[in-house]
Amino acid sequence: MERQWNKGRSAVTAEPGLLEKVQRLVLAQTKIRLLLNPNEADHRELFQAIDAATKRLQSAESDDAETEADVELITKLAQKILKREWLRVKHGT
Repeated sequence: MERQWNKGRSAVTAEPGLLEKVQRLVLAQTKIRLLLNPNEADHRELFQAIDAATKRLQSAESDDAETEADVELITKLAQKILKREWLRVKHGT
């Protein structure tokens, strides 16, 4: 009999090692959110991408291809923001 997904809680209960990974994911998401500027469109877009990826991971229908696409989008958005911020700091503006 297939176990109920329950937004991933059943998997964490069945495999306690996942709990630490989920906790690290939530902590990283919270830290990133605190560092983002809600007044900047690309910062909001990055947070929305992270939020969407997290929600997808909670879905029983989530698959590896979608997860990889989420990671790629998050990486591209973050790289764009980090490059711009690095140039701003480097030029003192």
